[in-house]
Amino acid sequence: KQGDALGQLFVNDGQDYCSDGHLQRMVAAGELVLRREGRTLTVSDLCFDHGMVLTMGENVQIYKKGVIEPGNSIEKHFTKGELGRTIPNFFRQGTFFLSASAEHVEIPCGYAGYVVEREPWGMSIPFHAHSNALYVGPVPVFQGRITFENTMIIDGYIAPGMMQSKLLLVPLRSPINGGASSRYNNQKGATLSRL
Repeated sequence: KQGDALGQLFVNDGQDYCSDGHLQRMVAAGELVLRREGRTLTVSDLCFDHGMVLTMGENVQIYKKGVIEPGNSIEKHFTKGELGRTIPNFFRQGTFFLSASAEHVEIPCGYAGYVVEREPWGMSIPFHAHSNALYVGPVPVFQGRITFENTMIIDGYIAPGMMQSKLLLVPLRSPINGGASSRYNNQKGATLSRL
C-alpha cells in the first residue's frame, strides 16, 4: 500500500566480501545460521567455493501463461509443484519457474548477503537463475528461504539439491537503523511477488 517501504538500500563501496574461511568461522560460531529441513547445518554440511553454495528446495511455482498486470493477483498465472526427490522433473526450454533455496538463511547484524547471479555452466545445469533480491538483509530484516527466478535455457531435468546459487557476505560499515522487517521475512518456499 502507499507509504510502505519497497526495500532496503545497500550501497556497495567496494569493500571485499568475506572469505570462505571467514564464513566457515561464522557458521562454526553460530553467528551465521543455515538450516535445512529444520536442522541447523554445520561447516561440514555446507559447500564453500568463493561463497556458500545454496541448493534448490523442493517446491516450485511454474508460470503458465498470461499477462501479469500490476495490482492484480498473479497467483492464477502460476502452478504450484513439488520436485521429486528420487525422479527429477523434466522442464522444457523456455519454462519460467520460481524456486527457493533449500536452506533457511539467517545473516547476523553487521552484514548483508549478496546472492550471486548464476549462469549455467556447460550443459549439466540447464537453467539460468537469479534471486528476487540480490542483497539479503540481516535478521531482523530478513530470515528465511531465498526465492529465485529461473528460466530453462535447454530442455532438462530439475531436482531438489541442485546448486541454485552462491551466497556471499559483505560487512556493513554502519548498522541498519530501524530494521523494518521485509515483506518477505520468514518465507518458507518459492514466493510470488508481494508488491
